[in-house]
Amino acid sequence: DATNLNRKWLEVCAMLRSLLLDHILSEVGPSLYNQGLADARAFIEERTTDLAMLQRDEFPGGRKR
Repeated sequence: DATNLNRKWLEVCAMLRSLLLDHILSEVGPSLYNQGLADARAFIEERTTDLAMLQRDEFPGGRKR
């Protein structure tokens, strides 16, 4: 029956897609993860620098309490 054959073919295709995705992620997954961490770190460091630039002297003019 053509309908049953088509259904089986779709199941095989779905399984192959899943296996291919698993393989790709196992090969490049660690690199993607590390790049994500590097991007997050750069973002946080940039924002920290922005905050440090906003800091003001507590005692302008050299006057201390």
